Amino acid sequence: MTSSTATKRKITVRKQPTQERAKAKVEHILASTKTLLIEDGLDKLTTNHIAKAAGMSVGSLYQYFPNKQSVINELFGRWLAEVVSSVQQLFTLNMAELTLEEFADVVMAQVYSIEYSGEMQYEIELGKAMLLYPELHEVERLHGERIAQMTADLLEKMKIKAPRATLVKLGYYIYGLNDLSEQLAWSDKCDRLQSLQWQREAMLALLRMYPS
Repeated sequence: MTSSTATKRKITVRKQPTQERAKAKVEHILASTKTLLIEDGLDKLTTNHIAKAAGMSVGSLYQYFPNKQSVINELFGRWLAEVVSSVQQLFTLNMAELTLEEFADVVMAQVYSIEYSGEMQYEIELGKAMLLYPELHEVERLHGERIAQMTADLLEKMKIKAPRATLVKLGYYIYGLNDLSEQLAWSDKCDRLQSLQWQREAMLALLRMYPS
């Protein structure tokens, strides 16, 4: 067994549920873990706490997730999928009719805004998990590539006058701005809502360098 295979087995779901009852249990485990992350944080999360919150034994929990990290891995993947879905919804808009300010507003509102304090805390805790578990770095890297390409597609629809390679770099940079904003929030060095406002202004200043 290679080390990469061993690592993969440690962080993935042990049993892929096929029956509705099993699927419901997995969803209940994930929902319980999300609540624990919001209320108590990643540092206090254990499989015992997850099992207790989900109303099952640790043995039953292990039938679906081999350890705490595998639960976090599943939540992290779903969180990134929600971001992709939010960006995909932007393609339903008529981007060519948006001003840069309107584009910045809709991106911040659709993709990056935090409506509930609990959701903001959840985002922060998953960010801490990414820093803690190296295996999640590659997942995040591939996610960043996808978002950069999608952002370049949106900028093309806005008729931004720049080569495709430049638009992709802009996509990476815009995504990187959010990474910086999140890291400041995770480290308690900056208020998350304030950093989101700065993120919007930085994105605008960047896009204004490339007139449509």
